[in-house]
Amino acid sequence: MFLCLADCYKDTRGSRQSVERCAESCGTTFKQVQRVMETELNGFQEQLQRCAMTCFDKQTQAFGPDPSKYSESQRGAFEEKLNKCVSQCADDHLKLLPKIKDRIISAFKS
Repeated sequence: MFLCLADCYKDTRGSRQSVERCAESCGTTFKQVQRVMETELNGFQEQLQRCAMTCFDKQTQAFGPDPSKYSESQRGAFEEKLNKCVSQCADDHLKLLPKIKDRIISAFKS
């Protein structure tokens, strides 16, 4: 974006309006890329949250709907299985980052 803005001011013969249009164009590109990044990262976070909630749901289905009523051994098993499942979610979602990165870079280039 900064190189784009610098290019707008290189042409000293350009009118003020043309320089302003050029600068606005640079900002528009930046805003588009920012929207792509926000969309990608929000989607990533939402998917990870859904996966973690699915883990919680599976464990409450297996152990019962009210964790406050679990025995100490059930609570320990619940937490262990929940942590293992959520860790798997994180591992699976980390594998998605290269594709997300590629899409963001592609947005910068276009």
